[in-house]
Amino acid sequence: MSARSRAATFTIGDNVYVGTGSSPKGSYTKDFWEYDAVSNSWSQKADFAGTGRELAVGFSIGNKGYIGKGLQGTGYTDPRRDFWEYNPSSNSWLAKADYPFAIFGAVGFSINGKGYIATGYDWTQLHGD
Repeated sequence: MSARSRAATFTIGDNVYVGTGSSPKGSYTKDFWEYDAVSNSWSQKADFAGTGRELAVGFSIGNKGYIGKGLQGTGYTDPRRDFWEYNPSSNSWLAKADYPFAIFGAVGFSINGKGYIATGYDWTQLHGD
Protein backbone atom coordinates (compact mmCIF):
# COMPACT_ATOMS: atom_id res chain seq x y z
CA MET A 1 0.00 0.00 0.00
CA SER A 2 1.36 3.42 -0.90
CA ALA A 3 1.45 6.32 1.53
CA ARG A 4 -1.66 8.48 1.64
CA SER A 5 -3.58 10.93 3.78
CA ARG A 6 -7.29 11.58 4.25
CA ALA A 7 -8.23 7.96 3.43
CA ALA A 8 -11.56 6.27 4.16
CA THR A 9 -11.84 3.14 6.27
CA PHE A 10 -14.27 0.59 7.66
CA THR A 11 -14.07 -2.74 9.48
CA ILE A 12 -15.79 -6.05 8.83
CA GLY A 13 -15.20 -8.64 11.52
CA ASP A 14 -11.49 -8.67 12.37
CA ASN A 15 -10.50 -7.08 9.05
CA VAL A 16 -9.80 -3.41 8.37
CA TYR A 17 -10.33 -1.90 4.91
CA VAL A 18 -8.49 1.26 3.84
CA GLY A 19 -8.64 3.13 0.56
CA THR A 20 -9.06 6.34 -1.38
CA GLY A 21 -7.27 9.42 0.00
CA SER A 22 -4.53 11.55 -1.48
CA SER A 23 -0.97 10.55 -2.27
CA PRO A 24 2.09 12.55 -1.14
CA LYS A 25 2.20 14.00 -4.68
CA GLY A 26 -1.39 15.27 -4.31
CA SER A 27 -3.18 12.83 -6.62
CA TYR A 28 -6.39 11.11 -5.54
CA THR A 29 -6.23 7.36 -5.05
CA LYS A 30 -8.77 4.59 -5.76
CA ASP A 31 -6.88 1.52 -4.57
CA PHE A 32 -8.33 -0.45 -1.66
CA TRP A 33 -6.61 -2.68 0.87
CA GLU A 34 -7.58 -5.19 3.52
CA TYR A 35 -5.64 -5.76 6.74
CA ASP A 36 -6.21 -9.23 8.18
CA ALA A 37 -5.54 -9.03 11.93
CA VAL A 38 -5.38 -12.82 12.30
CA SER A 39 -2.59 -13.28 9.73
CA ASN A 40 -1.11 -9.79 10.33
CA SER A 41 -1.00 -9.14 6.58
CA TRP A 42 -2.25 -6.69 3.94
CA SER A 43 -3.81 -7.67 0.60
CA GLN A 44 -4.97 -5.46 -2.25
CA LYS A 45 -8.66 -5.60 -3.14
CA ALA A 46 -10.70 -4.32 -6.09
CA ASP A 47 -10.15 -0.60 -6.68
CA PHE A 48 -12.86 1.69 -5.38
CA ALA A 49 -15.41 2.02 -8.20
CA GLY A 50 -16.04 5.76 -7.82
CA THR A 51 -13.60 8.50 -8.73
CA GLY A 52 -10.46 8.93 -6.63
CA ARG A 53 -11.06 11.25 -3.69
CA GLU A 54 -10.05 12.32 -0.21
CA LEU A 55 -12.03 13.03 2.97
CA ALA A 56 -14.65 10.37 2.12
CA VAL A 57 -16.71 8.67 4.81
CA GLY A 58 -16.84 4.94 5.52
CA PHE A 59 -18.76 2.50 7.71
CA SER A 60 -19.88 -1.12 7.62
CA ILE A 61 -23.22 -2.82 8.11
CA GLY A 62 -23.10 -6.58 8.61
CA ASN A 63 -20.73 -8.10 6.04
CA LYS A 64 -20.64 -5.11 3.68
CA GLY A 65 -18.66 -1.88 3.70
CA TYR A 66 -19.77 1.54 2.48
CA ILE A 67 -17.70 4.45 1.14
CA GLY A 68 -18.94 7.72 -0.25
CA LYS A 69 -18.95 11.45 -0.29
CA GLY A 70 -15.57 13.14 -0.08
CA LEU A 71 -13.74 15.66 -2.17
CA GLN A 72 -12.02 15.66 -5.53
CA GLY A 73 -10.25 18.75 -6.77
CA THR A 74 -8.01 21.36 -5.24
CA GLY A 75 -9.35 24.19 -3.15
CA TYR A 76 -12.45 22.24 -2.10
CA THR A 77 -13.89 22.65 -5.60
CA ASP A 78 -15.48 19.27 -6.36
CA PRO A 79 -17.40 17.59 -3.52
CA ARG A 80 -18.84 14.13 -4.18
CA ARG A 81 -22.33 12.84 -3.32
CA ASP A 82 -22.04 9.27 -4.64
CA PHE A 83 -22.12 6.25 -2.32
CA TRP A 84 -20.79 2.73 -2.87
CA GLU A 85 -21.17 -0.69 -1.26
CA TYR A 86 -18.23 -3.10 -1.03
CA ASN A 87 -18.90 -6.84 -0.88
CA PRO A 88 -15.80 -8.71 0.38
CA SER A 89 -17.26 -12.09 -0.69
CA SER A 90 -17.25 -11.07 -4.37
CA ASN A 91 -14.55 -8.38 -4.01
CA SER A 92 -16.80 -5.96 -5.90
CA TRP A 93 -18.38 -2.51 -5.61
CA LEU A 94 -22.02 -1.59 -6.23
CA ALA A 95 -23.32 1.97 -6.70
CA LYS A 96 -25.96 3.01 -4.15
CA ALA A 97 -28.22 6.07 -4.04
CA ASP A 98 -26.41 9.42 -3.95
CA TYR A 99 -26.30 11.25 -0.64
CA PRO A 100 -28.77 14.20 -0.65
CA PHE A 101 -26.16 16.95 -0.38
CA ALA A 102 -22.42 17.51 -0.58
CA ILE A 103 -20.38 17.28 2.61
CA PHE A 104 -16.85 16.03 3.16
CA GLY A 105 -14.60 15.19 6.09
CA ALA A 106 -17.54 13.58 7.91
CA VAL A 107 -17.68 10.68 10.36
CA GLY A 108 -19.53 7.46 9.56
CA PHE A 109 -20.75 4.64 11.81
CA SER A 110 -23.53 2.07 12.02
CA ILE A 111 -25.95 0.99 14.74
CA ASN A 112 -28.52 -1.80 14.46
CA GLY A 113 -28.20 -2.22 10.70
CA LYS A 114 -28.36 1.48 9.80
CA GLY A 115 -25.54 3.75 8.64
CA TYR A 116 -25.11 7.27 9.98
CA ILE A 117 -23.07 10.24 8.76
CA ALA A 118 -22.29 13.11 11.11
CA THR A 119 -20.25 16.32 11.26
CA GLY A 120 -18.07 17.26 8.30
CA TYR A 121 -18.02 20.34 6.11
CA ASP A 122 -21.21 21.42 4.36
CA TRP A 123 -20.45 22.46 0.80
CA THR A 124 -23.40 24.87 0.57
CA GLN A 125 -22.34 26.76 3.71
CA LEU A 126 -18.78 27.11 2.43
CA HIS A 127 -19.68 28.19 -1.10
CA GLY A 128 -23.35 29.16 -1.15
CA ASP A 129 -24.27 26.65 -3.88
